[in-house]
Amino acid sequence: MPRKDRSGAHLLLFPAGAGYSVCMALKNKLTLGKSAIIEQMFMPCNYAIMSLIILAAILMTNRKILNRTHKIFGGVFIFSAMYMMVSRLVKDSIITRLGTMAQHYILVYFICGSIFVWEKLPVISILSKELSPNSHWDFKIGYLVLNISIYSTHTYSLHFFNSQLDLAICDYGYFGCMSVFYIANTIIGPFAERNKATKKATIGLSLASAAIYSLFLVVRLLSSDSRSMLVIYGIFALYVIILSAIFPLYDVLVLNHMEKEYKGMEVCERKEIFTRIRLWASIGHAIAGMVISYLYKTLVSNPCASSSKEVPLGLFVVLIVVVVISALCFVGIVHFSLEEKTDISSTLYKKKASTSEKTTGTKDVSKLDKSESTKKPKSLLRNGDFLFLIFVITSIGITRGISSHYLVTYLSVYFGVEFSKVTSILCIRTFSEMCILYYSKHLLKFFGYHWLLLFSLMAATMRDFNYAFLSKTYPILFATINEMFKGISSSCLVFSAVNIVDELADNDSKAMAQTFYSGFYNGISILASSLLSIAIIRYFKDFRSLFHASSTFGLLCCCIVIIKYGIIDRKLQLRKRVDIK
Repeated sequence: MPRKDRSGAHLLLFPAGAGYSVCMALKNKLTLGKSAIIEQMFMPCNYAIMSLIILAAILMTNRKILNRTHKIFGGVFIFSAMYMMVSRLVKDSIITRLGTMAQHYILVYFICGSIFVWEKLPVISILSKELSPNSHWDFKIGYLVLNISIYSTHTYSLHFFNSQLDLAICDYGYFGCMSVFYIANTIIGPFAERNKATKKATIGLSLASAAIYSLFLVVRLLSSDSRSMLVIYGIFALYVIILSAIFPLYDVLVLNHMEKEYKGMEVCERKEIFTRIRLWASIGHAIAGMVISYLYKTLVSNPCASSSKEVPLGLFVVLIVVVVISALCFVGIVHFSLEEKTDISSTLYKKKASTSEKTTGTKDVSKLDKSESTKKPKSLLRNGDFLFLIFVITSIGITRGISSHYLVTYLSVYFGVEFSKVTSILCIRTFSEMCILYYSKHLLKFFGYHWLLLFSLMAATMRDFNYAFLSKTYPILFATINEMFKGISSSCLVFSAVNIVDELADNDSKAMAQTFYSGFYNGISILASSLLSIAIIRYFKDFRSLFHASSTFGLLCCCIVIIKYGIIDRKLQLRKRVDIK
């Protein structure tokens, strides 16, 4: 918000509303005194009236015309306050719980408003820029809800399947093996692009994935006594196949939109804008478990529940509701904010076009393209540095993947950590990941890409080593530190591996090189780690053995990387780099 349009009253009104709302949300945990005035201030109806008064003062002191976004969020604010007052007249439990969610919306409204009016402050300026409606907020929400859905199903499904569908812990690895079905993306994506149906495919696959995942609830309700594991495996495999193409297709649509909107902008600047938008996928990754836990505690949780099965079933239902609602929100954003990608000019097509401009004979051009398409992959696959890089990437994936499917159950069963706390622990990794990505340019001034690649492997190894010896005295503290290591590993890998692959490949094999990187990291490494985890858990019958095995494997790979990059290639040298732009 420009300074000339900002009202001085807003600098106080928004923070005042935020402080009042925070005290209202935490009134049971804060010592606010027991005077009659304070008790009346924090009655739900009085809080709703006071919030409306503050909103009226904000609107009266506003110096500019309200745009469509302000009207939408302001209208939801008024509806929330009115609902809080009406909900007190009904004794129904679910209506009262929805009133709590309305109260929390008012809190978020005041906090976001405070961020926007104090946008000139150092740290708040970053938050204001990221949350601004003028910075492609619809695309950001799309990545947010999409990753909430994906991460929720991939991280918490097995824990719920164990509780509700009688999935044996030793069979967790079979679900990891299904990551090989992500290769379906290489068929679905190009097919949709060739038929100019990228947007339609994104919408259709999103709705289909939510419907298919909902079948798990049907299986739970209809077959309460005995369940066929083959049916569960089949549903999950179909879900992975449908899900595999959604994220890449959405990337294509967003990039296509940005290419048209920022046609005159440099490619590097356009990539930076896209990276900031794409960062919201990591935020969705972080808050996925927190969203499930919040909705369960607010809408479903029963403090007087005596059955141990009742709570997991409620969480399972909430998980599926989150998946469905996230899919609907995502579909709405794709439908209203993005256009169909009508051009099918792939990278290969552009290369052929550029080659034809330099030559005059079509027959020679076809021969040139044919010869390059047959020679370049061979030269890339014969490159020892590239093959070793694939080995390192696969090693990092295996080190992280051996124990990844068991972590939620490990913390819940071995250490008795509540599900809500487990979700909070797992979200920590995203904050360390975001910090590394924000300061990656500065890290490259002192460390090259190969150092960061080694840091990624070392962080993954250290994480699993710490989990192997996790103390029962302070499990939450040490688990939080371990997840910070995971965030460091993820960010260092993403930033280093992609650029090293790009350097090793020539102009005609960059796409294939990136496909190899993605395929080995997201497919082959997870498949191998899942098979290893099945063998380890069946032989040792102990969770800690998984972390011992993965950390030992990671340590051996670290030694190999140091020998190759440090001693043989001399690429692990500390020097200040000045060629990073």
